[in-house]
Amino acid sequence: MRYLPLLLLLFACTCVSAQCNNSTELNQQARTAYLTNDIDGWKEVLLKAKALPDNSANQLEMARLGLGAAGTAMASQNDAFLSECLDLMEDSLDKFWESDKKDPAANGLYSAYLGLLIAQSPMKGMLYGSKSSKYATKGVSYDAKNPVAQYCLGSNLFYTPETWGGDPELAVEHLQAAIATNNDEAGCDWFHLQTLALLGQAQSKAGDTAGARMTYLKALELEPEFGYVAKVLLPALSK
Repeated sequence: MRYLPLLLLLFACTCVSAQCNNSTELNQQARTAYLTNDIDGWKEVLLKAKALPDNSANQLEMARLGLGAAGTAMASQNDAFLSECLDLMEDSLDKFWESDKKDPAANGLYSAYLGLLIAQSPMKGMLYGSKSSKYATKGVSYDAKNPVAQYCLGSNLFYTPETWGGDPELAVEHLQAAIATNNDEAGCDWFHLQTLALLGQAQSKAGDTAGARMTYLKALELEPEFGYVAKVLLPALSK
C-alpha cells in the first residue's frame, strides 16, 4: 500500500503522455517551450509555423503561438524577442482580418496583442486600454464557446486595474468558461495549461484561495513538470 500513491501518479503521467501522442509535433514543441520558458524553443516553433501554408487557419495559429512566445519573452525580460513576437502577432492578424473580421479567437488575440503592447510600455495604456477591452468583449460576443476568446477576455479583466474596469471575479468566470469549452485532449495544449495558471491567479486575486489551490493541483495533474505552478504559484498561496 505504501507505493500506491506513487503508482497512481505514474499512471496519471502515463495517461497524459499517451493522450498527447495524438497532438501535432509543432504543438508538442510549443508545449515544451512554454513549460521550460525556452526562448530558443519558441523561436524554432515560430520558424516552423511560418513555413506552413499561408492560409487563415495557420495565420490564426501563428498569432496564438506568438502570444505564448511573448509570455516567455516577458518572463525572461527579453524585450527584443517580445517585440518580434508582437510584430508577428500583428502581421498574422492583419492578414487574417482580410478574410474574417468577426472571428472570436482573432478578436480575442488582438485584444491580447494590445495588452502586451501596454505591458511592454505602460504609458500605452491610455491609448490601447479601452480598445483592448472592446476587442476582448467582441470576441466572446461572436462565440461564447470559443476557449481563446474566453481566455483573452478573462486575461483582460484580470490584468486591467479595477479602477479602469478590471474585475478578478468576472475574470474567473470567463477563464472557467475557457476551460469548460476545451476538448478532452486540452491538457496536451500549452494554451490550456496557461489558462489554468491564470485561472488560479484570478481565483487567488478574488480571494478564493481554496479554489486557486484546486486549480493549480489540476494543472499539476495534467503536467507534473509545470514548474511555474509547482514552484511559484502554489507556494505563494501559503504566504
